[in-house]
Amino acid sequence: MKKFDLGQAIQYAANIGVLLGIIFLAIEIRVNTRAVQAQTRDSVSEKEMQLYAWQATNPELARVVYKARSEGLEGFDPVERQMFFGYAEAFFREHENALYQFEMGLFSEQEFAGRVENMRSIMANDGPFRSHWEGRRNVFSPSLQAEIDRFTTETEGQE
Repeated sequence: MKKFDLGQAIQYAANIGVLLGIIFLAIEIRVNTRAVQAQTRDSVSEKEMQLYAWQATNPELARVVYKARSEGLEGFDPVERQMFFGYAEAFFREHENALYQFEMGLFSEQEFAGRVENMRSIMANDGPFRSHWEGRRNVFSPSLQAEIDRFTTETEGQE
């Protein structure tokens, strides 16, 4: 008859407890990661909506952005130029933030694709935004510079 070893039984129970603890921790980390991703997506989307809401709720800004896109900045007075400057800076900063979140793994490639297409379209077709970028690119992250340079290169290759 085998002798019952209490010490070995306690060791087995402890090992099982540790294994269950690791499994629980892995599940908890996964749930927390998903929650952080959802919060990040919500926050970045909110910033993008706020950017567009500025135009929707401020007729003067809407007029300035429309005029810049349809006629260029040549006829702008200093206040209109400053208004467009501020809006364009916010536009690029918002994309820079979204790109950072994507690079950190908090956005999937599928979720980020629409933003990429929007930026690609603006850089291909919008003189004032492209001009703003060319004059200010050095104040943005190297990552954003590389992404927008890629868009501009693609666009120039298609012309």
